[in-house]
Amino acid sequence: SFVSNDKVFAYPISIGCNHMVKNFKGVEYMLLSLFCDKKNLKADWRGLLLRFLHEDWFKGLTSYKDVILSHNKIKSISPTNILNCLGAVEKLNLSSNKLQDVPSELFKLPKLRILNLSSNQLRHLPNVKEWSLFLTTLSLEKNLLESFPLHVEGLKLKHLYLADNRLKSVPKSICNLKCLETLDISRNVDIHSLPVSMGKLSKLTQLDLDGLE
Repeated sequence: SFVSNDKVFAYPISIGCNHMVKNFKGVEYMLLSLFCDKKNLKADWRGLLLRFLHEDWFKGLTSYKDVILSHNKIKSISPTNILNCLGAVEKLNLSSNKLQDVPSELFKLPKLRILNLSSNQLRHLPNVKEWSLFLTTLSLEKNLLESFPLHVEGLKLKHLYLADNRLKSVPKSICNLKCLETLDISRNVDIHSLPVSMGKLSKLTQLDLDGLE
């Protein structure tokens, strides 16, 4: 039965992931039996001290719509074969990890609507040329980003959160997001002006500029 996350389970899972122990099957059993809600197609693996992701752990999630991997110590999404198991995912939460980069395939998940990558160590995003058609919410706050992908054709983002990064200006590509309703660029302290091209964002109803001069 589904168990809400508890620190009691985080320790044995962390031990099982240790490269000296390598009890990946044991970890897989705990993740799939204790932290998966089969009725609601939700996997909640937050706060389990996961340092990496193993492909086998995801083979049972091919029909899951909501996957939470936040508050772990994950440094990379590798192998990218993992993403092949997430074709049904609509909400993916990878916030509060140690990600320094992410594969472009992550943004192409066919059913993905909401992606949370906040509170990581991302310095840049991959040059995505084909975005998920359903992606409407992208959370990237509290990273180290200095730019945003150039190619946003077909991207139907409605909500983009970029607060607490290292942007020096509003990326031009953002001004081409025709469906954008919410934009948060708060506390990117090197942004001192807004481009005229932001006037193209005709559907923008919320613009957060806290901490900008």
